[in-house]
Amino acid sequence: FEAVKEILETHFKERFILLGSKNHDEIIDYYSASDLSILPSLMEATSISGLEAMAASLPLVGTKVGGIPVLIKNGENGYLCEPENPQDLAEKIDKLLNSDYVQMGKRSKEFVEEHFDWLKIAEQTLNEYKELI
Repeated sequence: FEAVKEILETHFKERFILLGSKNHDEIIDYYSASDLSILPSLMEATSISGLEAMAASLPLVGTKVGGIPVLIKNGENGYLCEPENPQDLAEKIDKLLNSDYVQMGKRSKEFVEEHFDWLKIAEQTLNEYKELI
């Protein structure tokens, strides 16, 4: 944490805020105030924070690990970058900021509503059980 803070202070003095851990009910306001979400994970299943950001109509920049490529459709609702490659991450953030990221955020929300709606998931699960019986 201290090493990251030092780097941020060196390169982005007075241009960042480290919020620390937030409760689930607090995070919605931060998503609403954001333009994009970054998932620089090195290891990840299906990213709950990614899904939450997408549900708040945010485009994503994320690494090509775990379930993140399932969420990010490159060029449609965000961009994928190589893990452990800060140059690629920065390039994808720039690319996103120079695109119609509001429209990409709308596509994120549509994707979540289509594929991760709890009623649809429950229906799919029930159908799977019915096929097994």
